[in-house]
Amino acid sequence: MSRRKKAHSVPPSSIFLQRPLDEKTATEMALAHHLTFAACKGWAGTTRLVSELVRMVYLTFYVQCAGYGDTDIARFADAEAALEKCILRAGEDEVCRIAPGECELVEPILLQADTQLFLAPRLALIEAYKRLDRFLRSSNESPLPQRVMAV
Repeated sequence: MSRRKKAHSVPPSSIFLQRPLDEKTATEMALAHHLTFAACKGWAGTTRLVSELVRMVYLTFYVQCAGYGDTDIARFADAEAALEKCILRAGEDEVCRIAPGECELVEPILLQADTQLFLAPRLALIEAYKRLDRFLRSSNESPLPQRVMAV
């Protein structure tokens, strides 16, 4: 018997990274975003939960930068500003409530995040988390382009 050499192919780990998340994981992550948003729309929001929504905005922006999304960049800045206002309004008890007008600014980003979780490859999500980590370690105020922020 002769052994056939396998054709040079892409390693399985590379193929795995090019696939989207499994449905269960994507659903759990999307649900976490939606529950956090719901808590912050009511009176159960905290500065920590609103900060998680800010992180979601930045992750969604980074995944879009990788080619997975079509939300106008200015919408990211609008959502960021709305969430920052919410945090600034928090009292000593750190209770945060996103106002209805602010919810309208965050919802499009939340929907884009959902789409990305189900369609973007794992590698794009991993790279977005790495970029978020680098940003959080920096002294920058926002990862969004400054020209968008000035508008």
